[in-house]
Amino acid sequence: MISAFIAIPLVYVSYRLEGRVDLESRMINTGIQVFGTVIFVAITLLLRKFLNKTLAFHLTDKIIDLMIKINVVIGAVSIISLYVKAIQESMSGFILVIIVIHGILQIVFGYKLLRLPNELNGTLKPYSYINIATGIFLASIVLIPLGLLLGAISDVLLATIFFQASRPTIDITIDG
Repeated sequence: MISAFIAIPLVYVSYRLEGRVDLESRMINTGIQVFGTVIFVAITLLLRKFLNKTLAFHLTDKIIDLMIKINVVIGAVSIISLYVKAIQESMSGFILVIIVIHGILQIVFGYKLLRLPNELNGTLKPYSYINIATGIFLASIVLIPLGLLLGAISDVLLATIFFQASRPTIDITIDG
């Protein structure tokens, strides 16, 4: 859930620093990018572990691995382009293409999640559909800001799923 609450303000700060070339703004953007990438990777790995170990669901493993790799590439290229001006223009286009690919993967991820036999206390369909919508918005390029907002909502729903799964279950059996 921390990802959801931090993502939008960090995107805003990054947007406000856009175009500045001083070392301080580049360092702040680097920190934001590293933090965002680490949080994404950690949460996504936790989700995969939850799907694999708790629900014995492996249909999304390859998609999750690809989404992690793409997110790391986006982070690395973004950071490099902050410091190497000669590649900054060409990397912007490359990053957009990678974001489109990430969006497509997120659509596939949401669709595959719908095959999960566990309804996750009624949160499976909303979480899957939000992931599909997020992917559509990211892949459209012009709706990326809405995709980021939906991604934050998706993170809140994922936190809810994790909290519900961590609740201890009580088995009350009355022997008669």
